[in-house]
Amino acid sequence: MSVVKEWGDSLIGVAGTGTMGRGITILLASSGLDVLVWGRSDKSLDAFNSYVSGWFQKRVEQGKLDRKVCDESLSRISSTTELRHFSKAEFVVETVAEDLVVKRKLLRSLDRICSRNTVLASNTSSLVISELGSETENPERVIGMHFMNPPYVMPLIEIIPSSKTNGETVAKTITLAKFLGKDPLIVPDIPGFVVNRILFALLGEAIRLAESGVVDIPTVDKALKGGANHPMGPLELADFIGLDVCLAI
Repeated sequence: MSVVKEWGDSLIGVAGTGTMGRGITILLASSGLDVLVWGRSDKSLDAFNSYVSGWFQKRVEQGKLDRKVCDESLSRISSTTELRHFSKAEFVVETVAEDLVVKRKLLRSLDRICSRNTVLASNTSSLVISELGSETENPERVIGMHFMNPPYVMPLIEIIPSSKTNGETVAKTITLAKFLGKDPLIVPDIPGFVVNRILFALLGEAIRLAESGVVDIPTVDKALKGGANHPMGPLELADFIGLDVCLAI
């Protein structure tokens, strides 16, 4: 069966309305998939819908996106404040706060609500997948799917199976990543995986160096951009990620 036939008519759930929830939804809808987004409140969903609609409209105004494609993509996105509506989803990606307790609670709820065949993927940046899925009744369908930011631009997705994740869950996750035009890379279930394990060692050292007063922030950023060919300096990148997210990671 082709990838398109496997995912073309599928409903994908996105649990969370923050930066990554927005970006992943844009990617999914742009790829022709129906997306159901869960938010904790009507207020958070209003902000989410305003951002996503604005993102598509801006691309039309810039001549980067056809109006018809924009309208079709937006029509594929629906939202809810009730998790029970995820019972019809074939794949769910959670993107809530980088907090073990919060993510565990959400995954437990999804595990009870969703079909046994539904994959429960976490977009965690650093938390161990075996710990996230440990309190679910079906840890074999829990997996890490770490999108890079912004998801609609960055080509890599880290795929993180735990010791209990089964082969079918891994295969479905890889197939979805490829359907989205991404490069799936299976990495070990360790804190930070591979990308952030290395990246945050760099960011941490950059922050400590600037904090010491030996060099200023512009010098740190300019050094890495010009000397290591980084598109953004490490402190500029930390701001882009969000300092609260960096601290949590």
